[in-house]
Amino acid sequence: MLRPNVDFVVPTPRQVLGTIPYVVAVNPGVTDVVVKAEASGVLHDAPVNHSATVTKTLGTTSTQPQTILQSTVTPASGTAPLPVTFTYTETNNSSTATPISGVTLTDDACAPVTYMSGDTNGNSILDVGETWTFTCARTIT
Repeated sequence: MLRPNVDFVVPTPRQVLGTIPYVVAVNPGVTDVVVKAEASGVLHDAPVNHSATVTKTLGTTSTQPQTILQSTVTPASGTAPLPVTFTYTETNNSSTATPISGVTLTDDACAPVTYMSGDTNGNSILDVGETWTFTCARTIT
C-alpha cells in the first residue's frame, strides 16, 4: 500500500510514496513482458479539487536460461585400481534465445575437468541447442 491520505504543500520536493514489490510469472517461451502500475488520488492544486491518475507501463525482455548436465563414467565397473574417464555433457535447452557465457564445470570427485568439444560456432558461448562435452580422467583405488 502506498501512503494514503497524504497532502503536499507547494513547493514540495519529489516524494517517494512507497515501494510495492511485484513478481511477474512468465510462461515458458515468452520473451516480452509488459506490466502496468496505476496510482489514483485527488489533486488539491486549485480552488476545486481534481481527480488524478498516474499510469506507468514498464516493459522488459524476459530470458529463461536452462541447461541439462549429464555425466557418465567409463568403464562403469571393474577391479581397483581402475582408470576411469568421466564424460560430462552440458546442453543449453533454454526456451528463449538465451546464450550462456562463462561456462565452467568442476567435479569434486575428479579434476581437472577439461572442455573437449561442442562450441559449434567457436564463440565461447553455450548457445541454445549446443551441447558441450567435458572429460576428466582418474584412477579409482
